[in-house]
Amino acid sequence: MIYWFGDTEHSVRFRIFGQEGMNLKPVEEIESFLKSPPKDAEALLFSETQMSKSLGFAPFVPENLISLKFCDGFRFENKKWVPVCSYLDVFKKVFSSSSHFLDTSKAVLVVGDLEPARAAVMTFFKMGFRDFMTLNQDKKTSTWLEGVKKGLFGIQVQNLGSRDLVNLSGNASVLINAVYDPGEVQFQQELSYLNFLYRPALILDFMSESFLFNVVEETQEKELKFLHRELIEKSCALWWKTKN
Repeated sequence: MIYWFGDTEHSVRFRIFGQEGMNLKPVEEIESFLKSPPKDAEALLFSETQMSKSLGFAPFVPENLISLKFCDGFRFENKKWVPVCSYLDVFKKVFSSSSHFLDTSKAVLVVGDLEPARAAVMTFFKMGFRDFMTLNQDKKTSTWLEGVKKGLFGIQVQNLGSRDLVNLSGNASVLINAVYDPGEVQFQQELSYLNFLYRPALILDFMSESFLFNVVEETQEKELKFLHRELIEKSCALWWKTKN
C-alpha cells in the first residue's frame, strides 16, 4: 500500500496519481505513522505543500538529496524509511529526448520557487548547462542556488527583475515556470513575449492552467517544445508504481 501525507482536496498531484490508478491512503499524523508503519506500507508520498518539510521527517538524508533539500516521498526498505525524489529520474528521462537540440551554452531561466524545479535545475546542470537566471520576488530559488553552487563547479547564477527580462534577447534556451497557482503569477506579460528564449527552446511549466501553453499555441512555433505539468506528474506516478 502507498500512503499519502498532505492535502488531498486541492492537490493536483493527488488527483493525477489517482487518475493513473494509484490508490493512495491518506495519513493523518505522520510522526506516529513513520514510527509504527502498517504492515502493508510500501511507500509514503507527499503533497505539494509538504515537500518543503519532507526531509525534516526523514531518519537520514541520502547524499543525492542533500543539495535538493526536499523529496517527494519515502520508500519503506528493510524496515527503514528511505527518502527519494522521483523527479530526478523523471526529468533525466524526459529531458534526454530534448538534449540533442538544446544549446547548453545558453541559460536556464527559472521563474518561481517550487521544490520540483530544483530537480530540473540539477538535471540541466548535469546535461551541461552552467548559466542559470532566476526571476522570483522572494529570491528563494536564487538563495538556494547560491547555497549549493559550491558543489556545482562552474555554475553562474544571476537574479533578474522584470525590467531585465524584457531587455533580454535569446539568452535562454530553457524556461522553467515553477509556479502552481495562476494567482501567484507576477510577470505574465513580460514572460508572454518569449523574447528571452533562443530557438529551439524548451518550456517546462508547473501550472495546470498555463498561460504559457496558450502563448505557444498561438505562436505555432515548431521550435518551442512545451512540457506540461500533467506529463511530469503522470511520469512520477508511473515511477512510483513501478518501484513498489
